[in-house]
Amino acid sequence: RDTKVQGVLALLGTLPTWHTLYAALDTVLKDPRTGRREGVKRWGDVSDANLRTFTATANSFSAVGVHARHGPGTPAPRMSMTLDAGEDLVGRIVERWVDELKRVDAGGASVASGARSPARSRGSTSRSR
Repeated sequence: RDTKVQGVLALLGTLPTWHTLYAALDTVLKDPRTGRREGVKRWGDVSDANLRTFTATANSFSAVGVHARHGPGTPAPRMSMTLDAGEDLVGRIVERWVDELKRVDAGGASVASGARSPARSRGSTSRSR
């Protein structure tokens, strides 16, 4: 049993909030087995800009109000993401993370070593006012 996978799936099994989505993504981004953040950008086929937009939105009281990870005073992000787009982004990353863990556990070459996934997922973003 993989406690990280169980924890992430438990977080995603709840009503999505910026807190739960961030906690799930943070677990994946810090997993050394799959290449941490750089691995996610490769096998998850997600841009660093999209990850930054997600984080900036989740952190910003100006962007998401009382649902933000931080209180007032956190600057509004230049680009923001809807909760639905954040949920979609994190869900796709988690699905690919589980697939990558299966490859790593089976002794296969990790995509984290440099190969890119054929699927493209960049998520939705919108300009903040």
